[in-house]
Amino acid sequence: MKIPYTEIEKGIFVPLIRLGLSSRERWIETEAYVDSGASYSIFKPEVAEMLKISYQKGHRVLLTVGDGGLIPVYLHSLLVS
Repeated sequence: MKIPYTEIEKGIFVPLIRLGLSSRERWIETEAYVDSGASYSIFKPEVAEMLKISYQKGHRVLLTVGDGGLIPVYLHSLLVS
């Protein structure tokens, strides 16, 4: 699969796709960064708000990021289209 790169700033291109996310309460369209090496997709808390999800009620885990540091994230299952 080929993902087109989108310019987000002058001269900075990243792989972005449009997708739909659905919770029990709501469906939204958004953009997502495609990271083929990632185990999870991470979205800002504002996306959870739009989906009417209390993000901190998800399963909390610590993920290792590129510099070796850890960040807390809250896992939720969503429908993606």
